[in-house]
Amino acid sequence: MNYPGVIRGHFFYLALAVLGWYLGNIANIAHKCVNNIYAVKLRHIFGFMLILFLVYGFVYYSLFNLDSESFAGAILLDKDKALEFGTYFDMIYFTMSTFSTAGFGDITPVSRLARGIVMTQFIAGFTLVAILLGRVAD
Repeated sequence: MNYPGVIRGHFFYLALAVLGWYLGNIANIAHKCVNNIYAVKLRHIFGFMLILFLVYGFVYYSLFNLDSESFAGAILLDKDKALEFGTYFDMIYFTMSTFSTAGFGDITPVSRLARGIVMTQFIAGFTLVAILLGRVAD
């Protein structure tokens, strides 16, 4: 039995559980905002955005450690830089570039799982921006 692989797998499942908890909280806040149950404060929205970067960075980091071929890009083509790639900082960078829709293309999700997780980040990010704009408009 390959224990490092098992540990990486459990680490990834923990990351997915944290992501599910986070997305549930965003859905709850969005529901309360739409139904005027709760007026979300701006500091809460910015806090959720900060947590978005940390949670998705954690998920991408654990996915990359589980399957390093989940991501591709210009960084990974250069063998010297590819050895340095895969840190938590790199995944926070990928999360922020995805959230800002800049998407420089130096890191791209390749596997279906990675692309699926990126799609959930699109939905969560757009939801937070919509809540922010709605709150500012009030």
